[in-house]
Amino acid sequence: MKYLLFFIIGFNYLLNAGISLDYNCSDGLIFPVNLENSGSKNVIVNYYNNTLELYNEDYTTWKVIDIPVPTGYSINFIYNITESLFDIDAQVEFFAGFYKTDDVSSSYYGGIVKEDGTFLLEVPDCYSIDYGVFGEVTKLYVYKTSYQNGYYIYSSQVYSLPGSVDIDEQNDISSINIDITSYPNPGNGFIDFKFDGNQVKEIKALYLFNSIGQKVSSFNLNGENKNLSIDTGRMPSGLYFYNLENTSGTIIGKGKFNVIK
Repeated sequence: MKYLLFFIIGFNYLLNAGISLDYNCSDGLIFPVNLENSGSKNVIVNYYNNTLELYNEDYTTWKVIDIPVPTGYSINFIYNITESLFDIDAQVEFFAGFYKTDDVSSSYYGGIVKEDGTFLLEVPDCYSIDYGVFGEVTKLYVYKTSYQNGYYIYSSQVYSLPGSVDIDEQNDISSINIDITSYPNPGNGFIDFKFDGNQVKEIKALYLFNSIGQKVSSFNLNGENKNLSIDTGRMPSGLYFYNLENTSGTIIGKGKFNVIK
């Protein structure tokens, strides 16, 4: 009887707190995106149907975009869902990365996908991307790798884009007195972090996100740890981001690294 009373009290507390379930998504992981012209949308990457599904705030379907997965490949990552970065036609575009594996190596492919399900740009051997802003010009950095004679050979390409992206890494942490080194980058087994600076003792946790902004892992740190090693053995290939937070929940460092296999 005592436990039943506690359950009733706890249940009533949740009701009074105003917490309610808005939507139960059984088709995959749902995450928000803020489009330049159409505003906030909910997004699901459907890995079974190879579609990018966008929903309104009330979870009604807004758009479903076919992802043109190359023959033999699987979706690796979806990055930068936008209406103005890659084209000026106000339609939805995004960067998609793909991979396939055999007994010896992995192969990669990438490209900018248009709303009609066709490629605006195709990049063979692309395993990851990044962005940089130079004045009014946004640059797309494409990182490529191919397996040749028992080794992965790396190369890169740089493209100028018609739109712009918010590059906030330098602005957000310009006053932070902490240095973060991640190595090797890219990694294929472990990524090791080394923390230096006068705010190391304030470190509380490191949060890890995939290329579409989903948190994939977190690591608690006690402020005395100046090193952290992350096993990437079960992490899919692609681009990952990390935030380093202090005991107050403030971001005191951030960065990115690549995983290839």
